[in-house]
Amino acid sequence: QLESGQPNRVSSQQYLKTVSILSKICQNIIKDPANPKFQKLKLASKAVQRHIVEVPGAEEFLQAIGFMRVSADTHLALDGERSR
Repeated sequence: QLESGQPNRVSSQQYLKTVSILSKICQNIIKDPANPKFQKLKLASKAVQRHIVEVPGAEEFLQAIGFMRVSADTHLALDGERSR
């Protein structure tokens, strides 16, 4: 639900794109877990806003796999990247 109290309506296409992005994030981390570019997501990014922040459950999924909001809520980062 949006802060205005209105439900967040997300199209089927947006959900499918979000699932694809979440899958790619996971694949990248599994393929190269030490690569810092796969360990942070900028919340100001239009793609992150549209496909993570605005889609119910997407950010919670990332939190479930170890991402946390950091840097005054400007990024989502894997747990090990919080202090960087």
